[in-house]
Amino acid sequence: MTTTVTPVVSFERLVIAITQAHAELAAQASRAVNTSLTLRNWLIGRHIVEYEQLGADRTQYGDMLIERLSDRLIPAGVSRAEARELRRYRQLYLTYPQIRDSSTPKLGVAASDVLTKLSFTHIAELLLCEDATKRAFYELECIRGNWSVRELRRQIASLYYERSGLSKARGKLTALAQKGAERAAPTLAIRDPYVFEFLGLKPQEVMGESQLEDQLLDKLSDFLLGFFDVLLKHVSLAAMLLPATAKSGVILCRETCRIPSSPHAGIQGCPQRQPMPGCACVRTTPQKNPRAVAVVPRH
Repeated sequence: MTTTVTPVVSFERLVIAITQAHAELAAQASRAVNTSLTLRNWLIGRHIVEYEQLGADRTQYGDMLIERLSDRLIPAGVSRAEARELRRYRQLYLTYPQIRDSSTPKLGVAASDVLTKLSFTHIAELLLCEDATKRAFYELECIRGNWSVRELRRQIASLYYERSGLSKARGKLTALAQKGAERAAPTLAIRDPYVFEFLGLKPQEVMGESQLEDQLLDKLSDFLLGFFDVLLKHVSLAAMLLPATAKSGVILCRETCRIPSSPHAGIQGCPQRQPMPGCACVRTTPQKNPRAVAVVPRH
């Protein structure tokens, strides 16, 4: 009779197992998205080049082809289809022909490495290097050091390639450059503008803390405006409430205070986050000062 023994798993091993599963699959998802984005942009560039060479009606568009194409693609929902980006995709196709047949070029890295180890934002920076040898140098160094996009920009701006060519101790220079380099995160860079729009995210779906606060204040201001309009319809009730609230209220105002006697004069949106008892911005008749949005009584 066979007895199945269930392995004893400690809490710490449980935490480690879940953490590892998350990290591995998140990294796989990141590579999949980056690969798809780069392939999409490469294919767009390929279609443009082939149309320029073989298009039956290409003479109708001439030098305005990219602009006309952009005007059609953006309303169709194609992300990052501005004329500048379409030219970049065209350059991508011409610069990295090895992606077509997954070959390894004489200079630079193999197609598989371009697709899986470099994000398209990395590639966009590399495309700025017109010299093929220089571009290949940064490709190899970027992959070797797992550089972030910001680190790649910094190394290019610091003339790392040129300094490497002039240095007698290239090994030491390489070790020094890689030692303090900022590394790319293995997970998806969701704030990358290319990834952001490629996934179809709306601006409201990903925002910083301050942006969230501003949007909440906008919503609150709109609500209070509507409430205040209803309140003004009942003049007698408003006359009783406003004098009391104006003494200890907080004004929600999106404009700059321009009243010289106010301690907040010249400050943009100062009433949003702090109480202003007795501030000259307070008005009990909004018709005379439309910038005073509403008064919120404190409890």
